[in-house]
Amino acid sequence: MNHLNELELTRLFVYPIKSARGIEVSQAQVLERGLEHDRRFMLVDQGGNLATARRHPGLLRVNTALSDDSLIINAPGMTELRVPLRLEGLERQVRVWFDWMPGVVVGEDSSAWFSEFLGAPLSLVWMPDHSDRRMNPAFGPSHLSFADGNPIHLVSESSLSDLESRVGAAVAVERFRPNLVVRGSQPYAEDRWISLRFGELEFRPHEACARCMVVNLEPLSGDIGVEPLRTLSKYRRFGKAVLFGHHLHTLNVGSLQIGQRGTVTQ
Repeated sequence: MNHLNELELTRLFVYPIKSARGIEVSQAQVLERGLEHDRRFMLVDQGGNLATARRHPGLLRVNTALSDDSLIINAPGMTELRVPLRLEGLERQVRVWFDWMPGVVVGEDSSAWFSEFLGAPLSLVWMPDHSDRRMNPAFGPSHLSFADGNPIHLVSESSLSDLESRVGAAVAVERFRPNLVVRGSQPYAEDRWISLRFGELEFRPHEACARCMVVNLEPLSGDIGVEPLRTLSKYRRFGKAVLFGHHLHTLNVGSLQIGQRGTVTQ
């Protein structure tokens, strides 16, 4: 028998550049690929392979902001960089894990900016609308941005509180880079969710998030420690994966705002 429970949406995050610092917003448009502007930009190396905080932890010191038509980028010791939110121009093939897809090269100035700050030859690319990258068909038909493999990532406050009690210290939710943070469920109840609805928007949960060493990077500095992955591995290990948070995709499009109440079926 399915049970209907009520949730509250407490925080929203958008990450315009994959692995760079996110933007906390009060409302967001939800599109097929996820939240509007989420992970539509990415850094790639000379071979077109994704460059993330796993290898370049300095990306966590890159701040982003959105204007009506521009992405505004700042980092310590660097001049401000502005790039259009939508681009046309030279395309190259770029790779996110096993997927190759077209990316629009943003420009020499932006590539030089990131190469100087991160100390490696990197290029900034933008995902055009005609990119046909898809999520795992076993979960759904949605197109993807440059996200690892799913359109939307959710973290439950109760699950985070349980983790903090085990670690014995506060754990910033930003370490997990969620899009949605919700309140009202029991710890790890998201493992059993069947559907999630906020207003007219309906989401389908389909996969817990496998964590890597990135969660041990301090969100503001990029410094690495041993927590929370060490504690998570003691009680959230399933096979070879350590799981925390949950992936979703949307069945329709619409808007979300902080404080909105929704329902979950489990």
